[in-house]
Amino acid sequence: MPSMLVSGMSVGVGAGASIDIQPPAGQEWLIHDLGNSLAFVGNVADISISLRDGVHNDAMLVNDPAIDASRRYRMYLFYITNACYLRVTNTGGAGANISWFGERVRSGLTVSQINTIAAGGNIFIQPLAGQTWEIYYFAADVWTGAGDRNPDVSIGITDGTLIASNIILPTLNTGQDKILHWIIDANTYLRVTDTSGGGLDFGFSGQRVQLTSIGGVQDVAGGGTLDIQPPSGQEWVITELSSEQWIAPVAPNTKPDLTVSLRVGANLSTFLEAGSISNCAVWGREWKLALDNTNFLRISNVNVGNNEVGWLGYLKRSYS
Repeated sequence: MPSMLVSGMSVGVGAGASIDIQPPAGQEWLIHDLGNSLAFVGNVADISISLRDGVHNDAMLVNDPAIDASRRYRMYLFYITNACYLRVTNTGGAGANISWFGERVRSGLTVSQINTIAAGGNIFIQPLAGQTWEIYYFAADVWTGAGDRNPDVSIGITDGTLIASNIILPTLNTGQDKILHWIIDANTYLRVTDTSGGGLDFGFSGQRVQLTSIGGVQDVAGGGTLDIQPPSGQEWVITELSSEQWIAPVAPNTKPDLTVSLRVGANLSTFLEAGSISNCAVWGREWKLALDNTNFLRISNVNVGNNEVGWLGYLKRSYS
C-alpha cells in the first residue's frame, strides 16, 4: 500500500531562495506545518509561505517574520494540488534546510485557488449548487503596511443581497489567529473586497466537505436582537459570526459590535462582548458553538443604527 505521508525536507536552500511543495498530477495534499533549520525570528521559523498557480501573482499566506510578527498561533491547513501549490522562501540570511509535514488527502475535493480582484472591486467565494466548502486560510499578494500586516482585503458573509457584514478587516487582528472554519454553500458564502485601492490577487485554501451549511445573514435594527435557534429535532454548530458595525478602541483591537449570549429559556449568559463594551479577546479564538432548540444564541445589536449580522455553521444532527 503506498504511503499517505508527504512530509519531507529540502536541504541547502540558499538565502532568499524558494522551493515549491507541489503534488504530482492527480494527487492532493494537506500541509500541516513547516520549518527552517536557521534560528527562529520573532519566535517563528524564518520562512514565508505563498499559494502559487503559475498564472496569478503568488498570494502570501505567511509573511517574512523579520518584517511581520505574523500572529501564527493557528495550525496550518494548506490544501494543495498540482495546479495550486505552495512556494516556501528561506527568508533567513544563510542557507537552510526547509521542512514540511503533510499527508495525501482524497483527490477531487480541494478547492484552493487564486483570483484577481480589481481595484476597489469584489469577488465571491461561492460553491456550486449542491456543494459545501470549508475555507481554512486566505492570502493575497498585497498586504497592509508595517505595524499590522495582513492581506489587504475585507471578507464578509453574504446571501447575495445583504453584503455589509465583515468577518475580516485589513488592519485588524480578529480572525488572523484562530483556526478558520468558514463553511459555505451556494446560498450563504463569502464576499472579498480589495481594500488596497490598486487591485490584488487573492488566494484561499479549502476543501469540499460532507456537511450541510446552516449559515445566514440578517439586518438587525438598532437595539434589537436576533436568535440563531435550530428547529426542534436539529442540532447546529456555529463556527463564525460577522458584523456590519465594528468599534475601534485602538486598531488592531477593533471588534464586531455585537453581544453574543447563550439563551436558555429567559436566561442569558454572555460568550462574546461587543467591541464598544470591551476588547473581548474571544473574538479571535476558534469557536464551535453547539446549539439546539432549547440552547441557542441571542445576538444583541448594541448600536442605535442597524447592524447586519452573518453567521456560518453546519448541521450536526437531525433527529425525530
